[in-house]
Amino acid sequence: DVRRIISGRVVNQNSEGIPGASVTAGGVKTTTDAQGVFKISGATDSSGIYLVTVKKAGYYDAFRRTSKAKDGATNVAVAIGPKYRLLQFSSSDGTTAPLDN
Repeated sequence: DVRRIISGRVVNQNSEGIPGASVTAGGVKTTTDAQGVFKISGATDSSGIYLVTVKKAGYYDAFRRTSKAKDGATNVAVAIGPKYRLLQFSSSDGTTAPLDN
């Protein structure tokens, strides 16, 4: 197995950085900074193909495949979309229940 550096940025639909997102690749996990930037050092995978996984509460999970670069560094951008509350159900007795997508 070869150790690689995978870096990049997690953004929303407006290309704004997403802070505090969890990013995992090659068995290594990190968190994005205030601008949505991340860096994973020491990612390993014998095939040279990495699956970058991004998770953040309130957003849909995102997955991105990337291959190793010749110099050992890989840069990737990942866009994640927010989860929206579509409906709210109100019953005749006054209770409400959100219906999330």
